Amino acid sequence: MFSVFYGFERMQKEALEMSDKVLVQTELEAKDLEKTFGVKFDYEIVRNGVSPHFMEAADSGRNPLGISNYIICVGRIEPRKKPA
Repeated sequence: MFSVFYGFERMQKEALEMSDKVLVQTELEAKDLEKTFGVKFDYEIVRNGVSPHFMEAADSGRNPLGISNYIICVGRIEPRKKPA
C-alpha cells in the first residue's frame, strides 16, 4: 500500500539513484531506463542464460528434454507476472 501513496515510479527512480550498479539485459534497456526516469546510473549487462546442460546436450546431439521441436524461453519470475 505504501507504493500507492508514495508512487511506484518515484520508488523506481530512487532505487536507480541509490544503486551502485544496475544489472540490465541490453544497452537499450539501460538507455530506456535512463530516459524514462531521467537518471544516469552505472550498469552492467547480464544476459539471460540457460543451464550448460542444454548447451552440452546440443553440442553432443543429445536431446535434453526428450522431445522434438522445442523453444527455450528464458525470463525472470516475479509476482507482477502471475496469472490473473
